[in-house]
Amino acid sequence: MQSISNNEEKQSKHSLQKGIERRQDNLSAASSTLSRISRRMTNFSRIGTILTVVLGAFIATGELAEQHFSKGAEREFAVTFIRLWV
Repeated sequence: MQSISNNEEKQSKHSLQKGIERRQDNLSAASSTLSRISRRMTNFSRIGTILTVVLGAFIATGELAEQHFSKGAEREFAVTFIRLWV
């Protein structure tokens, strides 16, 4: 009777160990997938940040040029430039 329960105990431990190994394999695969996705999203984020900065600079430059070089603003700009120069 003792040998039967020993055998059952070994099978139970073996089954439990196999289940743990399968779970670890699944978690490892999920971790690899999430890592790949994370790297891809980081690259998109970097590109988005660069585009935002560049487009913001273009918009700011355009607005500044429009303010300083619109009708009647040439004189204002010349006066400001002369004051800064002197």
